[in-house]
Amino acid sequence: MTVAFLLVLAAFVRLLAATDGDLDGVGAVLGLLVGLLALPPLTTVVWAAGGGSVYAAGVGVGLRLWYHQFASGRFVQVRALPFAVYLGGFGAADGRRPQTPFRVMLAFAAAIGAAGLATVALTTSGWLFGLGAAALICVTSFFADRRPVAPLPAALSEFEARSRARLTSVVLAVQRREDAEVVRMTADVPAVPGHWTDSYLLALRAGALEETATATDAVHTLRTALTGPEDAMTPLVRTCLAIALFRAVLRGEIASEHHASVVAEIRERAARNADFARSMELAEVLAVQTAYLDGDWPRAIAHSRRAARRQPPGHRAEAYAIAALAAAANGDRSRAARYLKAARRNNPAARLVQVAATVLETPDRSDGSTALETPTSA
Repeated sequence: MTVAFLLVLAAFVRLLAATDGDLDGVGAVLGLLVGLLALPPLTTVVWAAGGGSVYAAGVGVGLRLWYHQFASGRFVQVRALPFAVYLGGFGAADGRRPQTPFRVMLAFAAAIGAAGLATVALTTSGWLFGLGAAALICVTSFFADRRPVAPLPAALSEFEARSRARLTSVVLAVQRREDAEVVRMTADVPAVPGHWTDSYLLALRAGALEETATATDAVHTLRTALTGPEDAMTPLVRTCLAIALFRAVLRGEIASEHHASVVAEIRERAARNADFARSMELAEVLAVQTAYLDGDWPRAIAHSRRAARRQPPGHRAEAYAIAALAAAANGDRSRAARYLKAARRNNPAARLVQVAATVLETPDRSDGSTALETPTSA
């Protein structure tokens, strides 16, 4: 999609240069910028008005994306270049036909594409020429989009549209930390995914199982999912497996004879999935794990704090709990207590918060050693 955007932009510049001054160049550039800024918000309005579900919204400028999840709250993400208006929604809202919002989007894209083409071909105004070029760039990006959430496939396939329609309700339950509800809602998802939405739902189910059952249950779910054919969300499943394995280690669910091999697998998966993790705001989570396994406590604390800031309210407890464990391992119990307090304030029921509390509230042993065992010392 980025390549298509750049190609159309280059064509715009070339066409503008070929007009030999017949068009106002400054006006064309201003029209282009206004069009590129105005069309994304307009597209989100069309999506919602056409019956699309919405679970979050965001505005990004430069490297920062101010993001609001309706069921959890506001937080800041990164890597929104240069400007972005984001509306989270996978498919049709409840009570709407699955394909309706996608077909509305398709009709909208066709309409602004035709209008943009006619404007560029006929206008003598630089301002209108820029607006028409912006419309063509946005339409090209729409049809060139190959992401799993691209609207065109769902507009053409009812199965694709129906598969996406169930995602939003599960995502909202995840945002509300209703883990038992997430497990219930995903009970019928095939253990071996047959579609990218199955992989996504299994990744969400695994996260809920970490809280309602054990981290090893989540590991089993994710390992089974990886036995199927690869799809667009397979990298997410792999990344979630590295996270689940790490939490199983922290929670003492890994037998001592398997400890070294599991730690090695966590490291290997974190390194292999680093690029994907950056695209999904999970890079700091994997960096926390690597630093913790290395016994680099200051770095683990720093990455934990950054990971917490990039999560919505109610989802920061695990990062603060790991920071508390790292601070305790570093011998700074007062700092560890502050991080534990932040974790409890965010989500006192989280399993890792309970692990950190057990470590910090267990008195030192009579032989002078502490009750803390880390993955590097266990």
